[in-house]
Amino acid sequence: MKRSDLTSSAPMNVATSWNMVIISFLFSWFTGIVFEMMPANKAARMRPIYAQRNE
Repeated sequence: MKRSDLTSSAPMNVATSWNMVIISFLFSWFTGIVFEMMPANKAARMRPIYAQRNE
């Protein structure tokens, strides 16, 4: 099946909302910060030799 066959049989319009772009960016930024800080804080509280061993 050619690509033109797919687009002609199922046309789809996509609209991008800037609010959703900003919300998704902030959500991914917050998730990255949280899940990077949790292991870093745990390792910072450990003795260096144990932190290296568990790496």
